[in-house]
Amino acid sequence: MNDPIVDEVRRIRDAHAARFNYDLDAIYQDIKEQERKSNRTFVAPPTRLPGSPSSAIVDKEEKTVQHKQGSTMKFRIYLEQDEDSQFIATCPALPGCISQGKTREEARANIADAIAGYLESLRKHNEPIPPAITEELIEVDL
Repeated sequence: MNDPIVDEVRRIRDAHAARFNYDLDAIYQDIKEQERKSNRTFVAPPTRLPGSPSSAIVDKEEKTVQHKQGSTMKFRIYLEQDEDSQFIATCPALPGCISQGKTREEARANIADAIAGYLESLRKHNEPIPPAITEELIEVDL
């Protein structure tokens, strides 16, 4: 079952990437320029959690990315299986850092590449690397 909204978003995303010949740096610069013009910050869409109206499954994982300088950072990622059985991977610490794969393993490998590219672009443009997301668990009486 295809979702027409998802299909439209994918078409728009692909058309935008094609406008910049799929050059991540050029896409990044365009997004930053749009942010400056609109005086808004663009962020990744919220991830649907288990139990939400969606039947998608979301898993939280940590992905380690090796920096060129030899240091390592860990990023939390979310893996979600969409209605077409594709695995969508997002990294909430890096707004807009999204990838996908036909399998969980492929999505994990692709998001690691996307994170590395995102960080490289931040360094190239003298942008700060966002700090790690801190999480806490709370107990709620039912």
